[in-house]
Amino acid sequence: MPNRGVSASHQAIAGPNRGGEVVMKGVHLMLQCAVWAAAAVAINGAVNHLAQSTLPRQIARAIDASPPVSDLFVGNSLMMSGLDTAEYEARRPERRGLNIALGSTSPVEHDILLRRALGLRPERVFYGFFDTQLTDPVVAGGDVLTGNRALAYYLDLDSATRFYASGDPVGAWRMRLTAWVPVLVERSTLWARVEMLRRRLGDVGLPPQPSSRFGRAQDFALLEASDEAGFAERCEDAARRELAPPVRDMLDVARRAGCRVVVVEMPLPSEH
Repeated sequence: MPNRGVSASHQAIAGPNRGGEVVMKGVHLMLQCAVWAAAAVAINGAVNHLAQSTLPRQIARAIDASPPVSDLFVGNSLMMSGLDTAEYEARRPERRGLNIALGSTSPVEHDILLRRALGLRPERVFYGFFDTQLTDPVVAGGDVLTGNRALAYYLDLDSATRFYASGDPVGAWRMRLTAWVPVLVERSTLWARVEMLRRRLGDVGLPPQPSSRFGRAQDFALLEASDEAGFAERCEDAARRELAPPVRDMLDVARRAGCRVVVVEMPLPSEH
């Protein structure tokens, strides 16, 4: 009997103590969650601030601030670097051009930028393409929407999901959710800064590498086909396919806007 009394009293004391421990653990867990949530918000806010100066946003602001133009130039880095708007206007003073080409992009991004710029009421649209770009199928997936192509998340998500998640509602919702998280959208912006620092440190004591405003020459050399016959076969196969959906859309929206569309195969070195 005495033992039972002691045991009962111990349980009476231990019960409230255990309840208090559970409450304290719950408070600690909530505090940890609050700290992590605050850190996540701060990191995403910082990334979003850093990303305001990216090239796609600069081009979007240039489009929004531009007066009406007569000619639009659209494409990737070949058009971006190959068309000098000032020289064009000097040769054709009666015309006004705007170059909205952007490096490391696909026809989906070109379509998004063109749609944004059609409000400038251009008379002509010059679309510069590279190799098999007119008929290449759209490659979807979050791993390809990095760098400049991340504009799909924040300039025109509806058009982007129409091409990148065609017939895939799960993929479309994944894109829409990703668009709310700057760390995911602009992850390559952070990595680019780290890579630039790594390269600067790696080049210490070495002769400078040939480069342009788009990057190292050796990086672009990696894009070249290693087999000339295989490259020719790939081009022949591409010529037999229909135009890619975003290319067809560009042609359609430009024509509906009353624009004459000129498609240009961009010049490349003869060794390409």
